[in-house]
Order: sequence, then structure tokens, then C-alpha cells
Amino acid sequence: MGMEKALMLLASDPVLVDGIVDAIFEFVAEKTRRMLEAVQGKAQIFFFGDDFASDTSLLMGYERWQRHFKKPMARIIRQIRDAGLHAHAHCCGAVREILPDMIEMGVESIEPCQFHIATMDPQIIKREFGKHLVFFGGVDSQSVLPWGTPDEVRQEVRKRINVVGAGGGYVCASDHSLLEEVPPENILAMYEEAGSYKP
Repeated sequence: MGMEKALMLLASDPVLVDGIVDAIFEFVAEKTRRMLEAVQGKAQIFFFGDDFASDTSLLMGYERWQRHFKKPMARIIRQIRDAGLHAHAHCCGAVREILPDMIEMGVESIEPCQFHIATMDPQIIKREFGKHLVFFGGVDSQSVLPWGTPDEVRQEVRKRINVVGAGGGYVCASDHSLLEEVPPENILAMYEEAGSYKP
């Protein structure tokens, strides 16, 4: 139905949204069951997720997210954890508000960790959630990686490792996909610095 109509229905017809979400997650649960069966004994981490936030806030507000999406997501995470795998969640944007819920549901690592977003201050996120989550990403793909110099990329990598990597629990990487405007030398600078830097 498209994003705009779906978001409008969250406000205008939440009962219909409940039915739609239930049907979608029935499909997702069966797909997850088959995938878990196929990788039994061959994998340690199961990647799943969806986008619920923009760069400024949750797309539908916390109460609507909790009503419509928390319970079905928890079902998928239970499938993953019951199969003995670690639950690794993808969720872009300003997700700080739902991180306690994600932890409660059994998520163990999260990406892409867009720490350049105002509500995703890395020091606060690490302090509040670092005992429960592994953070994946963090190197700014919107400004530093595409438009910075290799030295600026290296500085960004060191900054993230110093804060988010303190005490472990951090996988240093770009905080989103690397698009065509990212110079190859900046990609190399990120991986070289992440591999060699010792705080």
C-alpha cells in the first residue's frame, strides 16, 4: 500500500493495521522457521529487522510502535533465541526510545548505530545500553565517509572506538550502506584504522 498510506492507517484505522501486521508476521514467522531450520548447526547469529525511525524520531511514535510491532517482533526474536542463535537487529535512525524494548525482547546486537543523529549520542547510548547490546556501525556515512578526507575518516573511527568500543561490545563499520559517492580511499582508511588502532 506504500509508506504514506500505511502511516496514515496507523492513526485512522489501527484495528485494520493490527490485522495487516498479524498477517505479515505470520509470513515472517514461517520464513524465519524455515531459515533457522536450514542453518541449524551452521550459524551463530541471525540477522533480522526493519526500519521504524527517521533521523529525528520514530516514524509512528512510541505508543503506536509498542501496540502494533513489539509483540510480533518479540515472537520472531523468541524463535531465533530458542534456536540457540544470537539475535542481531537492523533498525535505522533515531531508535534510542525503543532500545529498552529491544533488549527486553532479547536483541543482543544492533546496527547501523547512526551516532551522528542528535538523539543517538554515543556516550549516552554506550552508558545506558552497553551492558546489554553489541553496537555495529557508527562511522558517519552521510557526511564523513562521502565528503571527508581519509584523515577525517580515521579520526571518526578513533572517536567511535574510544567511546563505543570502551570495554568491548563494538563492531566498527559504516553506519549505513556505502554509496557511490564514497571514495575508495575513505573506505580503505576506515577499515585500515579500525584494524590497526589501539586506544
